[in-house]
Amino acid sequence: MGKKINNPTEYPATTPAATDRVLGIDVSNTNNDANGEVVTFTAQSIADLASYTVTEGDVTAHEGALTLTESQISDLGAYLTSVNNANWSGTDLAVANGGTGASDAATARTNLGVVISTDVLAHDANLQSFVTTFTLPTTDGTVDQVLKTDGAGTLGFATAGGGGGLVPISKTVAAADAAIDVSLTGGYKAYLAVINRVIPATDGGSLALRTSTDGTTFDSGASDYSYFYQRYSSSASYASGASSSFVPLGLVQGSAAGESGSFLIWIYPSDGTLWTRIMGKGVAINLSAYIEGFETGGSRKETTAITEVRFYYTSGNIESGDFNLYGIAEAT
Repeated sequence: MGKKINNPTEYPATTPAATDRVLGIDVSNTNNDANGEVVTFTAQSIADLASYTVTEGDVTAHEGALTLTESQISDLGAYLTSVNNANWSGTDLAVANGGTGASDAATARTNLGVVISTDVLAHDANLQSFVTTFTLPTTDGTVDQVLKTDGAGTLGFATAGGGGGLVPISKTVAAADAAIDVSLTGGYKAYLAVINRVIPATDGGSLALRTSTDGTTFDSGASDYSYFYQRYSSSASYASGASSSFVPLGLVQGSAAGESGSFLIWIYPSDGTLWTRIMGKGVAINLSAYIEGFETGGSRKETTAITEVRFYYTSGNIESGDFNLYGIAEAT
């Protein structure tokens, strides 16, 4: 206010009003006098204040106090840069808010549904190399087609070709069985039964075959089959039968220790117009402990397609033996 108030000689003040005047805040003065005393606000002055317009000059007068300086902004940037793993103390950000909801990789993968070997496959270098090398087909092939390459990295499906061969179908191991029934699956035009180390439960059994067209009942009528066989031993012989209830596949076998028989039986099922045909070869130990050879040919005298064959001994059970069935694939 530009006035010394600590000099009572120059500005004596003995009353509150006088003190106010000395301080320059005499509220009783209704004018803004030369001493800069406070002017008392009247109703009119308040109304004038309400309608007062703030000018650009008024704003400029206070602009400096409201402006952020470049140094202040630099200080803020430095602070934000310093926020790192060492000074972060916030909670894990939830998946719903764009985080992982975890502070470790394993829990994060679980929360995100990308657990290795559970939700996603682990990286396999061989698989990656395969996928990178080849262009894979985008649609499936047809039944029995195989995957082929064009030699330039493109894979596709094609019908299998080339030479024929044996296709494994089934294996049955006998253990004191009355018979071994084998299904002719796969739709092959010919089958090969490989019978190895077969032993009858008692001496005197001869291996035989019957057929079925429904997989339940096996044809056993007195004239259902015909056959011819040749026996090779010290006294060779042959036999035939135009009508029989089975096709003989071997000679009379012994069941002593070390004695067994092995047979190859070719089966050509009926195609609906021809009879089913049987052809076989075998070797076995006979009742005299001599090895004998055997060849046979037979037929089921019926054009209905067969679905199963039954192997059994004409006397007693099958003590043991392996019965393997193969489909014979034709060359294309």
